[in-house]
Amino acid sequence: MGHIGKTVTQNIVSGSEITDGTITGADLASDIAINTTGTVTVGGTSNLTISDGNLVIGTSGHGIDFSATSDGTTMSSELFDNYEEGIITVGTNMGGGTLTLDSTNNHLIYTKIGRVVHITGAIQMASESGTSGQVFQLTGMPFSGAGDYDGLAGRSVGYISHDGATVTDGDDLVGVINEGGAVINVYRQNENGHNLGGGQVDSNSVLYFNFHYFTT
Repeated sequence: MGHIGKTVTQNIVSGSEITDGTITGADLASDIAINTTGTVTVGGTSNLTISDGNLVIGTSGHGIDFSATSDGTTMSSELFDNYEEGIITVGTNMGGGTLTLDSTNNHLIYTKIGRVVHITGAIQMASESGTSGQVFQLTGMPFSGAGDYDGLAGRSVGYISHDGATVTDGDDLVGVINEGGAVINVYRQNENGHNLGGGQVDSNSVLYFNFHYFTT
């Protein structure tokens, strides 16, 4: 049984209840209308309840429109048009030397809500050789970082916790996703800024992630 303003006593509206695309049943006419272009209008002050099944967005670029809400002065969109979740397989790209991930513990979980991608999980190193002072990148991110903001506004950074890594005392590991990039650049962070992250992790060390970035 569905609820659209009033109690609907059947799940299927038959052709005899529709005239020129408008539902004319006595209990429905004031609450729901479907015009000949396919637009559905739900009236009244009650909620729309789907008791079983999903609300399916059939065309890319459409979703839930919040244009009736109050806006910030620099608002650019009020359309919630995307949700996705999954698992990614992470790889490495080093400026020199080799860094191999454990083939079992090389996955991260992601959830995309609108333009925001949340990354969480942990990966384990299998072996490392000759990477000291080299570029350290983690590949396989599900989406590229936002490239449509002004300046550096689309760049994202997240703290990386670690276990068993030989990070220089007092320094931290951070991950940066640049505008338009689909890799995490790993840096050693200290009071002097970012330093290349190669050589900061060892065989069997584990890196932990819980951060987010924006996509285009």
